[in-house]
Amino acid sequence: MNQKARDLHLPLPARPVIGTSVAVYELVDSTNDLALQQLGHGAPGGLVVVADRQTAGRGRFSREWFSAPGEDVMMTAGIRPPPDLVERLSPMAGLAMALTVDEIAGVNSTLKWPNDVRVDGLKIGGVLIETKVIGDETLAVIGIGVNLVLDPSKWPEIAKTATSVFAVSGRRVERDSALAVLVRRLDELYRRLLAGDSLTAEWAERLDTIGSRVQLTPAPGGEPIEGVAVDVTDGGALVVQLDDGTKRAFNAGEVTSQNPPDRAN
Repeated sequence: MNQKARDLHLPLPARPVIGTSVAVYELVDSTNDLALQQLGHGAPGGLVVVADRQTAGRGRFSREWFSAPGEDVMMTAGIRPPPDLVERLSPMAGLAMALTVDEIAGVNSTLKWPNDVRVDGLKIGGVLIETKVIGDETLAVIGIGVNLVLDPSKWPEIAKTATSVFAVSGRRVERDSALAVLVRRLDELYRRLLAGDSLTAEWAERLDTIGSRVQLTPAPGGEPIEGVAVDVTDGGALVVQLDDGTKRAFNAGEVTSQNPPDRAN
């Protein structure tokens, strides 16, 4: 099913660390699965896999990912990161996507922890990062979906929660143009991580979750917890103050509701 359509040459630095190759496929099961398979077979790190259409595209918690075939961004970057940087990939990817949306749509996007990019409270893009350890090497795939022209009203599941670049800006951005910006941003930020920079402050500034009362589900089917999101750690974990005053840090999970904190009258 994974039939290679064409190589895409993007305007990137002469020696990118992400974007070493960009391949566009007409039809794949999942860009994450394909990129991980290629890395496992010895492909150089920095590859980017793009799909016109996915049959098994998924978001966090294995939810189906909705996209306009051939028009929205469905891509995965495959890398071999140092193990100590793995936990920093999620903030990096969320920040790269937010900067991309701002640039192509002319808006000021925010992030819902950990890395849903939103405009006016509606989701415009998401990230799914998966890792695999083979021997002493870590493989990581960074799956990103950005809604460029998607009409959420066609799918009841996302009709009230999603939006697109076209919907928020009236701009019809070509997918390859959006990809050029996104891969460039990923390359820039990953280079900074490799150089020892911390992106946490820049990422945290965009989090609209901080200061909100949240309900967080740590794992699919798990018992949700409630409290006020008060901070994030340098590795991107969300610090929640529970109602008994204790604080807990969550490295993974999903914020299933997010509201301004209760305030005394």
